[in-house]
Amino acid sequence: MKRSLVIALLLACALLSGCFEDKKPAVVGVFYHHWWVPSRWSDNPPNHPYEPVLGHYDNADANVIRQHIAWAKQYGINTFVLNFWITDRDWWWVQRNTTAVADICDQEGMNYFFLIDGWFEFEEDGDPAYEIASRINARAAPFFNRPGYLREGGKPILFFWASGGTDCALWDAVRAGIEGTSGPVYMTGERRDCFDLWMMYNPYINYCSEYDCQLEHQDDVWKDRSGENEPFAPTATPGYDDHLVRPGNPIIPLDPDYFRESLRLAFKYDQHHDDKNRWLFICTWSEWHEGSNMEPAADFADPEIFLKVLKEELDSL
Repeated sequence: MKRSLVIALLLACALLSGCFEDKKPAVVGVFYHHWWVPSRWSDNPPNHPYEPVLGHYDNADANVIRQHIAWAKQYGINTFVLNFWITDRDWWWVQRNTTAVADICDQEGMNYFFLIDGWFEFEEDGDPAYEIASRINARAAPFFNRPGYLREGGKPILFFWASGGTDCALWDAVRAGIEGTSGPVYMTGERRDCFDLWMMYNPYINYCSEYDCQLEHQDDVWKDRSGENEPFAPTATPGYDDHLVRPGNPIIPLDPDYFRESLRLAFKYDQHHDDKNRWLFICTWSEWHEGSNMEPAADFADPEIFLKVLKEELDSL
């Protein structure tokens, strides 16, 4: 009798509201650095440790964008997190390349939202919240109502990079400045008390040169976040090597086995989203400067190996 009652309750829970998190993430996103223009690539001296299969491409090229989307969709990725710089000096490529990528994502059914970058350059201004919010209202908000722009609870998502050491008063003012002009937004970053969702760009740590140490750190972070019983979104990574642009950090070469373990740790703990869904982010699709790219690279016998590892792990859930 008790056994039957337990089974009935579990079935009812699953059917009516989903008491357990869905193992397969609803959002599988990659941090997509679309700043690539021909002048950004350098071979003398080199500024990227791996070589793209597509060569030194222009990220506003429709053929490049369509190939990226085709690869992503084939292997289970449904969201590009576009690196959206709000600094004035970068606006030329941000406007050009973001429009090109968003246009084709809308056509191809690929979701996207923005990683807001460069905001920290306004911290010393008289009113940094105004400077940040005004640029987001003018430059990012026009994309919010596009069909591919990802929303949570009806609100467009914004991820603020490198926000872990900041004061919540700044983000409260930024939110007010955005919402007063552009409407409600769903803000994410590395301060749970400042944002709607805790998420991290890269779990790499610069005091550890071993794969095992990096993985232990990731496990600790996701376990701690899950233990807070508040929603969070983990990030997996295939490696990290920025020695050509930023000497001194430990090199963690791209490695399929490391990536597989990083993915498994990201799936390991409950994420506590209200809708019982999970999110997954990968650092990165195309940060070639930092050697964290999972975009097909000519350096491997199977250029698509990291995409295949992702698909295998997603299919195993």
